[in-house]
Amino acid sequence: MDLHSLAKNSLVQLLRTFSEEENKRFEQFLNSPYHNSIANVRKLFREMKKFAPGYSGDNFTREYLWKKTFSDKKFNYGTLKNLLHELTKLSQKFLVFESLGSNKHIQENFLIEQLLTRDAGNLSKQRQRAFWKDFSGVNKKDSVIPIDAKYHMASEIFWYNTVLKKIRKLKAPKENEYFTGASYSTIEYYISICKAYNNIIADSHDINIKFDRQVPVIIVKALNSGIMDELLKEIKGYSQKDYNVLDTFVSMNKAQIHPGNSLLYHEFKNKLIQNSKLFSKNDLRDLYNCLGTILSALDSSENIVSLEMVSHYDLMSEHGILTDNNGKLSSIYYYYYLIVAFRILNFDKIEAFAKKYLFITTGESPDNLENFTAAMISFGRKDYDEALRRISLMNKLSVFIDCFIREFRVCCYYELNESGLFESEKKSIYHLIKNYRVHYPRMKTELEFHLRTIGKLFSLRENFDKQAFKSLSVSIPKSRVWLLQKLDEIGIKFRKFKIVNSQKMSRLI
Repeated sequence: MDLHSLAKNSLVQLLRTFSEEENKRFEQFLNSPYHNSIANVRKLFREMKKFAPGYSGDNFTREYLWKKTFSDKKFNYGTLKNLLHELTKLSQKFLVFESLGSNKHIQENFLIEQLLTRDAGNLSKQRQRAFWKDFSGVNKKDSVIPIDAKYHMASEIFWYNTVLKKIRKLKAPKENEYFTGASYSTIEYYISICKAYNNIIADSHDINIKFDRQVPVIIVKALNSGIMDELLKEIKGYSQKDYNVLDTFVSMNKAQIHPGNSLLYHEFKNKLIQNSKLFSKNDLRDLYNCLGTILSALDSSENIVSLEMVSHYDLMSEHGILTDNNGKLSSIYYYYYLIVAFRILNFDKIEAFAKKYLFITTGESPDNLENFTAAMISFGRKDYDEALRRISLMNKLSVFIDCFIREFRVCCYYELNESGLFESEKKSIYHLIKNYRVHYPRMKTELEFHLRTIGKLFSLRENFDKQAFKSLSVSIPKSRVWLLQKLDEIGIKFRKFKIVNSQKMSRLI
C-alpha cells in the first residue's frame, strides 16, 4: 500500500482549499442528519481535519485514519474507499449550499418558483411584489444582483404565472403586460451576448484567436445591423425602464464594433451616466470597465484621451465602484490612474487619489505603492532627486510598471540636465526593449519615441536649431504633455535670447 497516495486523492485536494471557517461549517454540515446519516463519515472527517490545512505528514495515511476511526477493526481498503467517496460527494454538496447561501437572488428565484407552483396564496403574492419593486428600482434591497439575472428571474416569473393562469383558468395578461413579459428573456439574452463579446475583446489581446469568427461576435454584429434599433423603438412604447437598460447595452456594442469612433464612445458614456441608477454596483463596474476598453481604442495621440481616462476613473470613484465589494482597490487601477494623471501633469489629482486610495490598494507591495506615489508627488514639486531616490527603491515590477518607470526616470534626468545619466539609461533601455518586440510592440514603440525625443530636447537645449525645433514640434502628439512643455520652454528661452541679442545690437548701432 502506498503510504503517500492520499496526497493525490481528489477529496484531499479539495479539502486543502477550505479555510478554517469553512472547515467548521463543513463539520456542522456533516453533523446534520438532513445532509448526512452516516456516523462513520463524521468520525473520518474529524480525524482528517486534524491534518488541516496541508493534509500531509507521515501519519496522513489510509491506515492511520482507519485506526483512528475504527480502533477495534482490521483495516479494510474497500470500506475506507466508500467512506472517502461519500465524504467527497458531501463536500461537493456543501460547496453548492455555500454558493447558494451567498447568492440571494438564486434563492429568491427558487422560492418564488416553488410558491407559484404550489399556489401558496398570500406568501406567493408577497414575494412577487417584493421582487417587482426591486426590479423596477423602487425598492433596491440588493445592490449586487446582475441586471441579466434580474431579467432572467422576471422572465421566469412571467412565464410561470402565464402558464399557471391558463391551467387554473384565471385572467390572462393584457397585451402590454404580455409584450414586456415576453421581452425579458430577449433582453437577458442580449446582455449575456454583450458580456461574451466584451470578454472576447479582452482575451483576443492575450491569446491568438480569430476574433471575427467567434459566435458572439457574429451574433452581435448581425443584431446591430438595424434589428436592435427597431426593437428599441418597440420596447420604448411599452417600458421606458427596459428601453433605457437595453439602449445602454446597444450603445456599448456599437462603440465596441467600431473601435476608435469617439462619437460612439461619448454616446455610450452619456447613456451610462444617465441610466446608472438602473444598474447594480457590479453591473456598473463591468460597464465602466467596458467603457475604459472602448476609450483605450481611441486615438492615443490626442491629449483628450488622457484627460478622459482620468475623468473615467473619477466617475467610477464617485459611483463607489472603483473598489471591489470588500472596499479594496486593485493595484492596477492605482498605478494606471497615477500614470495617466502624471502624463497630463495633474499632480493635484495624484495627491487627492493617493490620499483616498493608497492604504486600501492590494495586489502589490505597500512599499512599492508608497514609493511610486512619493516619486510622482516629488516630481510635481520639482524635487527630482527625491523622485529618483523613491523610484529606485521599487522592486519586482511588472513589465508595464517597469516600462513607465524608465520613461519617468529619463524625465528626471532631463529636468536635472544630467545628459550623461540619460545616455547611460538609454543604452540600458535599448538593451531591455529587445524583449518587448514580440509581446509588447506598442510599449516598445512608445518608449523608443520617448527616448529619441528627450535626446533631441537635450540637443536643442544646448544648441538651438530652428528647423530641428519645428520638425520636433510637429512630431510630438498632444498626449505627450510633458514633452510639449519642455519643447515650449526651449522655444521661450530661444525667443528671449533672440530679443536680448536684438536689443544689444540696437544699442551698438
